[in-house]
Amino acid sequence: MKWLKDKDEKDKKEIVTNFEKLSDDNFEIWLLKQSKWKNDVTKKNIPSICDATKAFVIYHSTDRLAVQVIVDEKSTELIMRNLTFEELFRQIYNNLEWKYLREMRNKDQRLELADSNDEIIESDEMVKTEFEKNKRLFKVLWSPIRIEKIKVIKNALVIMIAISEYIDNEIWPNLPNVKEQDVGNFKQLFEQNLGYEFVCNTNFKMNKEDVKEFLIEVITSRELVKNKQKYDALIVIVSGHGDKEDVLITSDGKKTQINSIRTLFDCDRMSSFQNFPKIFFIDACRGTTMPKKENNNTASRGRGIMHDGEGFLMVWSTTSGYSVSDLSIFSESIKCLISQKYQNETLRQMLNEIRNDIKKKDLCYCLERSDTIDYDIIFQQRISFSQQLKNVAAK
Repeated sequence: MKWLKDKDEKDKKEIVTNFEKLSDDNFEIWLLKQSKWKNDVTKKNIPSICDATKAFVIYHSTDRLAVQVIVDEKSTELIMRNLTFEELFRQIYNNLEWKYLREMRNKDQRLELADSNDEIIESDEMVKTEFEKNKRLFKVLWSPIRIEKIKVIKNALVIMIAISEYIDNEIWPNLPNVKEQDVGNFKQLFEQNLGYEFVCNTNFKMNKEDVKEFLIEVITSRELVKNKQKYDALIVIVSGHGDKEDVLITSDGKKTQINSIRTLFDCDRMSSFQNFPKIFFIDACRGTTMPKKENNNTASRGRGIMHDGEGFLMVWSTTSGYSVSDLSIFSESIKCLISQKYQNETLRQMLNEIRNDIKKKDLCYCLERSDTIDYDIIFQQRISFSQQLKNVAAK
């Protein structure tokens, strides 16, 4: 740009110094209101001046290095004076828009930096490694500030057992909403929104042996015994008829103890998951008592029992002894509220809101949770760095 090219070395140095020191907005203010060129520069010229100054810095300076930083899928180029974590952090922080600084304060969030492999940057060596790879790409992550012990879930395996078809419909009516709504709700939440691996039976008529074979096949095909795929949590969803003593009723009318499913993943049988959260969402009846009169055309569901075992969180759609209607309120509320809140709230906070939401919609539901964990849980969306770059390019 001729405007910058015509300046002498002293003026260029002043322009470059302010360009590197100030945010884009403040650099614009400086040019238009404070610099010696304020009467010659217009707002329309600012983008061209910024581009020219940036190009000048990169071309003429061997001790300054350019990096691309992604903030909420928006890419920005920054100039670093040296290859240190402190320099990278300062440059990013100084160039953040005010709205991000305000959110950090109001939402108790902290800024973290990740590299091209989604690894959190914590040292000078990690910054230098990115330059050695010639990637120079970083992204900003927002993490909630928590005082209590937290475990973040980034790569969960989600297993759903969904039974909607029964042989004896006089005793166990079919549950069409399990197939038509519940599976879709949980799949949208965990697979589409959070990016976790989601596996569910495709035949919604499952006998007791079918349930057993399905679980064994998942354990074997995903190599869970040694956790070779590096899952950091297990989420199990059970949806179908249930009964007192916390059992799942299979399509042939037989009973499968929920506890027998839980113990497949306990610390003794699957030590590879002993330090990871194991979350169960169970939408089934736990008896025959109804808290209010229900529609005769609505089938009800049944539910299971818990025993000791480290790392388990059990979430039921109703309390022991009660039945629930086939209305998909449980799965719908979980899908909607976790999708909306997971970035800023822990699972404990979200479950409290889910309980209140369900209570407002149908008194047949009464969310109950029990756990053997000494920490809270945060869900984090699993998205590859390459996808982040694609999102930026698309914009």
